[in-house]
Order: sequence, then C-alpha cells, then structure tokens
Amino acid sequence: MTIHGSTSFVFCHEDMRFPVSLEVMGDHYVRNALVALGVAHQMGLDPRDAAGELSHFHGQRQRMIPTETCYLIDDTYNASPDSMRASLRVLATMDGITGRRIAVLADMLELGEDERAYHYNIGEYIAGEKIDEVYVYGDLSREILKGIADHNGKIRIEHFPDRESLTAFLLDYVKKEDIVLLKGSNGMKLSEVSQAIQNKE
Repeated sequence: MTIHGSTSFVFCHEDMRFPVSLEVMGDHYVRNALVALGVAHQMGLDPRDAAGELSHFHGQRQRMIPTETCYLIDDTYNASPDSMRASLRVLATMDGITGRRIAVLADMLELGEDERAYHYNIGEYIAGEKIDEVYVYGDLSREILKGIADHNGKIRIEHFPDRESLTAFLLDYVKKEDIVLLKGSNGMKLSEVSQAIQNKE
C-alpha cells in the first residue's frame, strides 16, 4: 500500500493470472475484491473485466487527503473494533512514509457491556503495530491507552479532555511529512478535526 491510497495484488486461479489495482487501501478490501472476482467467475463473466470495474471503486471510508498540515487518512464516518483494526493496519503498513505515523482516535460507541474491553483490545493491537504516536479523546478511549501502555512503552500516547483541545494540539504539532489517521464513531465528531486540519493555511 502506498501513500497515494491504492492497493495492488495479483489474482490467480488455475491458469489465470493478472494484476488488480484498487483505489482504496487495506487488506480487507483485497478480500472483498477476491470475493467479487470469484462471484464474477462463477457467473461466467471474465474476471479481468470485473477487475477493471473494481479499479474505479472509491469507498466512503479511509479518504486519503493531502493537506498543507499533514497527510490525512480521514476515516471518521464510523467505528467498530474490526474497522478500527483495519484502519490502524493501513496506517502501519503504508509505504513511503518519511514522518510519524500518528493515530488520532475517539470512542467507539454502542458496543454494549464489553465496551471497555473492546477499547483495551484495540490498545493491545496498536502495541504490536508500526505506529509512533496515539492521541485520543473520550472516556472509553482511555482504555485504548491502557492497552498500549501495558504492552508497549515506546509509543507516545496522550488523552485529551475534549475535541477542541485535541484539535488545537494537532494544528500546532503535526508536520507535513506526518501521516495522521482520524478514526472514531460518528457521534464523536472527529470529522470536525479533519475539517480544521484541512482548512489550516
């Protein structure tokens, strides 16, 4: 995966072998594309034609936005444990990064009675990934930082009391070569942080 926001792989089936390029990022999109190509093949369609159509797909999530402040991965639409891990994996595995890999996270809402455990598990996951810094806001997101701290003391972490203080910090702190992932449930309004970063001159 590259900083330009694309994913490539080779589709292989029996004597068929050809490259596939997606304008979205993440291993989960590769798995989805493989299912689509398999269905196309079973339906008697040429998987190469299906791959051509997939190359035009642009998802609603993980928008790649170069700004004057930093390079953004805007995935603020929603969040669940699985989608959080998928986005963090994108951040950790992108090629061509010369700055810091920074995850800016907020609470995942409506997860039920195990919500704190889900957030702690995300922290455990981050601890094993190539991510330099994690900044969060929201009560539940404190558990993310606990999970990181318990398993990796090298990642810089900080909790912010509200979205406004988090935004002010990022506007002053991040640099153009940094790549910043914004991820949280829609109700946490990290989209406003994204807009503030994009609007900074």
